[in-house]
Amino acid sequence: MSFVSIEPDELVLSAVKKAERKDALILRLYNITDKEIAGKVKFYKPIKEAVPVDLNEKPMDDQPLKGSSEGLLNLKVGPSKIVSVKLVL
Repeated sequence: MSFVSIEPDELVLSAVKKAERKDALILRLYNITDKEIAGKVKFYKPIKEAVPVDLNEKPMDDQPLKGSSEGLLNLKVGPSKIVSVKLVL
């Protein structure tokens, strides 16, 4: 069993850490291509909350992401972009 699996290979995990001010995880992903990627992140536990955050872990204006009870998170990552997501599992 994996803690997390990420597809496609062009979406690279750059950090996983505990959030500074909440009982949550920060997941940081990087799109290494010059094209938008539709990524899939699969966790070992259900996702209760998934919120895009900036590098200071403050929520961005984007809508919360929809996680699933199967631990699946779908997201779009722009070309050469870094995405940070605060997760409550």
